[in-house]
Amino acid sequence: MLKKASSLKLRALGKKSTVKPVSIGQIEGGNQRVTMSAIDRYAHAHIVGSTGTGKSKLLEHIVRQWLNSPNGMCLMDPHGLLYKDLLIYISTQRPDLSDRVILFDPAGDDDSLLGFNPIPKGVRNIDYITNMMMTSIIKSMGGKPEDFPRISTMLRLVFYPIIKHELTILETVPFLYHQHKDRRFDLLKGIYNEQVLSGWADFEKLPPKEQKNYIEGPSNCLVSFLENHRVREIISQRDTAFDLAGVMDSGKILLCNLAGGSEIPRENCQLLGIMLVNEFFRVAKLRDPHDPNLKPFNLIIDEFAQYVTRDIAYALEETRKFGLFLTLAHQHLAQLKKEDEYLYASVMTNCKHKMVFGGLSVEDATIMSQEVMTGFQDLKRIKDEIYVTKMRQREVERTVKVNLKSNAVTNEEGGGSSEAESSGTSVMDGNSSQVSNSTDQNRSSKKAKNTQIMHSRDYGARDQKRSGSSDESTSGQRTTTGNAKTQMNQYTQNTGTIHTDHSNWSRRVTEGQQEGFNIIPFHETEEFTELASRIFWSLEEIQYMQMARMKNLDTGYALVKLNGQKPVEVKIDHVNSVFYDPEHTPQRVKEFTQAVIQAHEGYYKSAYEARLSYETRQRELFSDGEPLVFDEPPIVIEQPKEEAVEDDSPFNV
Repeated sequence: MLKKASSLKLRALGKKSTVKPVSIGQIEGGNQRVTMSAIDRYAHAHIVGSTGTGKSKLLEHIVRQWLNSPNGMCLMDPHGLLYKDLLIYISTQRPDLSDRVILFDPAGDDDSLLGFNPIPKGVRNIDYITNMMMTSIIKSMGGKPEDFPRISTMLRLVFYPIIKHELTILETVPFLYHQHKDRRFDLLKGIYNEQVLSGWADFEKLPPKEQKNYIEGPSNCLVSFLENHRVREIISQRDTAFDLAGVMDSGKILLCNLAGGSEIPRENCQLLGIMLVNEFFRVAKLRDPHDPNLKPFNLIIDEFAQYVTRDIAYALEETRKFGLFLTLAHQHLAQLKKEDEYLYASVMTNCKHKMVFGGLSVEDATIMSQEVMTGFQDLKRIKDEIYVTKMRQREVERTVKVNLKSNAVTNEEGGGSSEAESSGTSVMDGNSSQVSNSTDQNRSSKKAKNTQIMHSRDYGARDQKRSGSSDESTSGQRTTTGNAKTQMNQYTQNTGTIHTDHSNWSRRVTEGQQEGFNIIPFHETEEFTELASRIFWSLEEIQYMQMARMKNLDTGYALVKLNGQKPVEVKIDHVNSVFYDPEHTPQRVKEFTQAVIQAHEGYYKSAYEARLSYETRQRELFSDGEPLVFDEPPIVIEQPKEEAVEDDSPFNV
């Protein structure tokens, strides 16, 4: 079954690329938009919210966009304002739709009336239509069939002959007055249902007073309905009434104004709406779900609890298979519960799209928040957290600068003596001096100083002193300076013996310096905070906050859930009103209305034509040759005058 429904959706889309998504609005607090795709259109939708919160404007916004679709739709408005706004919009902005739009305005000013006969022709299952008519009338009385067993039985007896003879509700009048016995017999001719015949036979045996009491319930409802001349002229059109099957299959746009105003009582308009909804469901179930050319049809009903019966609640899910999809709007859930608990359950279960506006009662807001938000609550949402302060040791690394310095001193001392014999005399006198300097560079960081003193004693006298110094630094520069000076005076007289004494002494000083950096571990104490406990919001608290948020939504905001997706708070798109020019707008509406009537000439009749039609039919139906009379005398039909025959006889004087 799911596979069939899915294939129906795909076939219905046709050229899917040409179908634009329907914009709903923008998610609150973001830039993302919420749209209904072509497939989203083919599911039931439930819209709820108090008056003045934006439901009607949302419906108008959706209908305006659906005007671009080749598929059909019907809007049923019990207040009339939405109907008039759309009529002005289409008349001024989309006059090209006159061949698709059908206007049903029972209490309108126009003399041309759209005929609607809720009793179909050529039906095989008469009991089904009989039951449908019975439940429609009892619902308009504010009850259910089980609450009125006698009235239910009488309504079945009333409608069976009417449906069998393919008449209209207007012809039920003889069954509603006990004194119309002969006309009842006229209507029962050709009826072979034993239950119906037996029921009326028992009725005829009752005294007139009991007959009146027995028929009083159906009579009170139907007579007040039929006494209104506008209603009679609409529901009495048997042959020219518009065909709902044709409306659905050809993609027509049916706009219904069910606000009676001062012309039609509210109860009568409600009964018209109930019958219209029932007819939609009946016709939808006759469609072939396997037809590849089957066009989906959207039925939009504002304050739908007034018009939907339990039979419709049973069929709410079945209609999807036949391409009928409902958008149901109303003000509060008590309307549904009061009408029918099963209807309430069916709507809450089978409507996959839900759009909830603000202003609901606490009870309704609680129910709808649970209906929409269940499964999407964040049960790990943090309510409160408690932290504590603690101390701990932490290992860190520190960089340490290291300086190394070294000093070294070296002393050397030595001496000796020698003796030799020689002869001869020599004189030598001389001076010598030597200075040397050298410099080079390296990468050493050392310093050294050398001092060397040498003493020599021989026969003569000789002193020798040497000193040296060196400097090495880390800069890579070393400087060495050497000074040597020798003075020698010698007078030698060889006597054969030479005695020599000598001694020497030296000292060396070395200095070194080195610098570096070391990384060493270090422990320090630090303060930190740690989560000690965490508290989550309870489910009851979350549900309460969601309920409160839903209840207090601003005007023009709604909580939207499409086809099981995550619900989001949406700011509904603003609907720009059409500028109303008192001089030109009414004229354009009138011209568009006339264009609609001309395009659907077979659906409309003037009040006079409708009345003449049903009176002519009743003259032929009833044996007395007279139509039913209400608040005005029948139309006088002039009989054609017989032409005088000229007598050519010679005896003619």
